[in-house]
Amino acid sequence: MSRDPAAFYELLRRERVTVLNQTPSAFRQLNQAEGSLTERNGGAQTELALRLVIFGGEALELQSLRPWFERHGDERPQLVNMYGITETTVHVTCRRVTTDDLNAGRGSVIGRAIPDLQVYVLDDDLQPVPADLRGELYVGGAGLARGYLNRPGLTAERFRPDPFGGEPGARLYRTGDLARLAPGGDLEYLGRADDQVKVRGFRIELVEVNAALARHPSVRESVVLAREDVPGEKRLVAYSVCVEGARPTGGDLREFLKDKLPEHMIPSAFVFLDEMPLTQNGKVDRKLLPAPDWAEPELEGVFVAPRTKVERALAEVWAETLGVRQVGIDDNYFALGGDSIRSIRVRAGALARGLDFSLQQLFQHPTIRELAEQVSVAETLHDMSPHDQPFGLISEEDRRKLPPTLEDAYPLSRLQSGMIFHSEYSPDYIVYVSSLHLRLPLDIEKLQSALDQMASRHEMLRTSFAPTGFGEPLQLVHQTTRLPLRVEDLRHLSSPEQQRQIDEWIKKEMRQRFDWTKTPLLRFHVHVRGDDSIQFTMSEPFFDGWSVASFCTELFERYFALLNGRPVPVEPLLSASYRDFVSLEREALQSERCRGYWAATLDGATASRFARRPFTQTADDLQEVARLEVPVSAEVSDGLKRLAQATEVSLKSVLLAAHMKVLGLLTGQTDVLTGLLINGRPEKA
Repeated sequence: MSRDPAAFYELLRRERVTVLNQTPSAFRQLNQAEGSLTERNGGAQTELALRLVIFGGEALELQSLRPWFERHGDERPQLVNMYGITETTVHVTCRRVTTDDLNAGRGSVIGRAIPDLQVYVLDDDLQPVPADLRGELYVGGAGLARGYLNRPGLTAERFRPDPFGGEPGARLYRTGDLARLAPGGDLEYLGRADDQVKVRGFRIELVEVNAALARHPSVRESVVLAREDVPGEKRLVAYSVCVEGARPTGGDLREFLKDKLPEHMIPSAFVFLDEMPLTQNGKVDRKLLPAPDWAEPELEGVFVAPRTKVERALAEVWAETLGVRQVGIDDNYFALGGDSIRSIRVRAGALARGLDFSLQQLFQHPTIRELAEQVSVAETLHDMSPHDQPFGLISEEDRRKLPPTLEDAYPLSRLQSGMIFHSEYSPDYIVYVSSLHLRLPLDIEKLQSALDQMASRHEMLRTSFAPTGFGEPLQLVHQTTRLPLRVEDLRHLSSPEQQRQIDEWIKKEMRQRFDWTKTPLLRFHVHVRGDDSIQFTMSEPFFDGWSVASFCTELFERYFALLNGRPVPVEPLLSASYRDFVSLEREALQSERCRGYWAATLDGATASRFARRPFTQTADDLQEVARLEVPVSAEVSDGLKRLAQATEVSLKSVLLAAHMKVLGLLTGQTDVLTGLLINGRPEKA
């Protein structure tokens, strides 16, 4: 009957059904069918005998109930949301839903455990998380199954010993669902742990994006997915069924979400449907949701063709980078699917065509009509000074000492000098380890080939350091090097055993120092966890977060191209190298103007110093390196994001302001100083 909501509604009316148990997706269609019938009857409602409507089977988006409550109120029938899993056959928690919940903007509240079960929100170490923080749901109690028939490995992985129960042999079931304990003691469902996706380096909760979208008054139901229609390129796509006669545009929804979500959480495409496809069980059938037409996104306004040479060049770059068929000069960069990561490629493409602009200019002027007025002619090779040429930053004497197998050499930056010094003389030095659990087919030969391509393209991957032997410490760019890939098969271990072994390996790997004088200064390791599941780990001594994200993005773009037999993406030549940064830094250090600026800026400033606080520490407590993690509640996190949006600054700026305020309170000073690490890339990088 989920295929014919109108017929099902008539059945409820005719048979005087008093208790209805449905999935939220099926109920939304029933709700729509009743709304259409009421409208045809001139506003007169058909009487139903329902006293209870019980939801289960999937997450309930509370805002979708608003039309129902407007017609029926929340007393009769009463609406109850229940969370359940097969392993308890089937319900675990319950919660009555009221209009107050909608008006308060609450998420998918699922209430409290039913009498024969216990529910816990735990972290990765099976410890309870503080109220209002996200954790994974675990279920225990008399109503829990004992395990899976004839599947001891899966039973051991999902049914854990219960550290909170007093019964011998008691178990907790790991649900794979995320939740938080809201003020008042109710649980709020936050989606599946595997629905937590990573897009362009940001970890995103799809349920959070969908909840924000569902608040739009014209959206009746919605689903948000992370699609990977192009291998290695994941984007958020929002699917919406709208109130009849009130369909917004994708631009309208994008503007609506700007006040509620950071930029990286706003979907790249909006797809409008007449109805959501459902499975036979009444749940949204995500496999049947259509791919958006990336080449022809829905745009507002009429198409205006480029008029000048500069506009045509920019339109070509945008079309190539964003994968759209044509770009008009009034089309918005973000409405076309652009984002901060793609902006780097857009700028590289423009530089290849002799045009230059900053990323800030692109964000402030997101149409070609506006951006064309900001661009300047990029520097050509003929404009290069001797310092921009290979070996141009070192003395003639040092050049004569270099081996013939190098393609460049130049001094170290100040930051590199400090990193090498501390790595040699600090007993607690550790290397950077970035480890990703990936679901993808593994072809070792093709992954190695992709690494070889990366080494060929990026000179920093072929760089070693010479602290001594020259007039000053130098970094040496070799013509070739090989990035070794080591593979270890863990498929014979259970999932928890795999994770323990990987965690132990990472702890040891962080202590494996590099020899700065030898290439490559990177190590790559793959732990095979399953037929389509690997742990990919990169160890290195000097990358920043931006470099790690860019490296992994390009590496796996190349890997997927090789894996699928497609042409490897042809990238434009790099417009800048680390030598450019070193050159600019040395120029700034020798500049009287720069020195005068900072002397004037810091004139009269005094260092902000903390009074030492007494503490005792035993030898057993002493750690060489420690990381202190301070949990931030969802309420505080959301408030910080809203403040950043309201003041039109980045979240980092809000946190810096808070940091400065705390410094003032702790030191008793109204004028305080602090240090800040910033991205030092040249604009053309």
